[in-house]
Amino acid sequence: MATASGTIRDSVRSIPIPSTIPHSQPREILHEMVSGMSSWLLFKKTKGDLYIVGSLDVDRYILVPSNKLELTMKCISYLDGSHDLRSIHDRILAEHGRDADIGELLLKLKTAGLIKTAQPEHHPHNELLRHSIQLFEVRVSAIFERLRVLQALFHPYFLAFGLSLVALSLLRVASVGHFRLPHADNVGLEVLDYLLFWMGLLLVAIIHEAFHGFAAMRYGLRPTRINGALYLGFIPYIFISIPGIYTLRPRHRIIVWSAGVYANCLLGALLLFLLPHLANGTALHEAVAHLIWANLLIVMMNISPFMATDGYFVLSTLVRTPNIRTNAYLEFKKWVKREDHNFSAVLACYFVISSALIVWVFFGTVTWLRTVVEQWLRYGWTTRIAMDLTPIAFMLFCLIVQAVWNRKLQAPAS
Repeated sequence: MATASGTIRDSVRSIPIPSTIPHSQPREILHEMVSGMSSWLLFKKTKGDLYIVGSLDVDRYILVPSNKLELTMKCISYLDGSHDLRSIHDRILAEHGRDADIGELLLKLKTAGLIKTAQPEHHPHNELLRHSIQLFEVRVSAIFERLRVLQALFHPYFLAFGLSLVALSLLRVASVGHFRLPHADNVGLEVLDYLLFWMGLLLVAIIHEAFHGFAAMRYGLRPTRINGALYLGFIPYIFISIPGIYTLRPRHRIIVWSAGVYANCLLGALLLFLLPHLANGTALHEAVAHLIWANLLIVMMNISPFMATDGYFVLSTLVRTPNIRTNAYLEFKKWVKREDHNFSAVLACYFVISSALIVWVFFGTVTWLRTVVEQWLRYGWTTRIAMDLTPIAFMLFCLIVQAVWNRKLQAPAS
């Protein structure tokens, strides 16, 4: 699994501004914002535009509706380390005639990590990272700076040429025999096939992430690092961090999020053109075939809008609904409880399809496991049974590690 800008995708938070201020707030606290605070348009909507307010320096943001943007920015301007909350409240009341809840605003800003004088505990603010075990982190700013020329790959002319190659390569998919992987006739060869496939998957995943970075650089952003992690403790994925992706125009965001899939389609197309010219059965032929299937797998995983991958963020942008998965489930709960809700047709469709997919995957896994156990009971313990059960054993092991990791994160700092 690969995903772009994993560290900021869920950092956009909703921020209402209620109408009271807690009088118990100590007057002597003089809070100060982080540097670089500004606002950017997130979505244009018929019922009122949505903006993000935050800082590119720390790459943290909150979501603010257009009718509250001016008041929010005014409150933030007074959080400069020289005003207490009571004086800010009184200034806003005098200047705008509105009884803004500065305490609530401060809480939202603090939770997002935007208050320099009240930083929250250092926990991942991205939903994906909160449920992942981090494996590695590589700083890549200098590498992308040296490869800056490759941002030209996203010039309209180059994009048109690349998409044409992808379209032409689809004609070769009909001859599926050219890149069908041979069936291994013994366990040793099957293990080797698995290793080759995973090595190829790692290679094309890195290319996938690099293209996210090249696309972002074309729009003035700078990738900072590439991370590897295990989602839910056992699902491996790689992601690139691109600070400021939400500050781009929606269509530019979509291009950046689609760049990884485009890279895999382009690489797969080139390999499809190459494959017929290689002798069938040779090591090079099999390696190219493995790379084609690895590209296909990454494309299929990343276009899905039901996981926190590129397709999810493209869909959220197209329907102009930030955090569509979270909103779908929250609005569904409100609808069930007959509370005020915004359970629109889009959210309802997303909720139904994603729920059905979860159920299908669950029962598919149970059915597969039952089949393996039945074969174990019928034929006894064999190498084949051991290979089939290895993923389950690995998953259970990683889930235990995940539980220990979460407990470590939640433990109070000494």
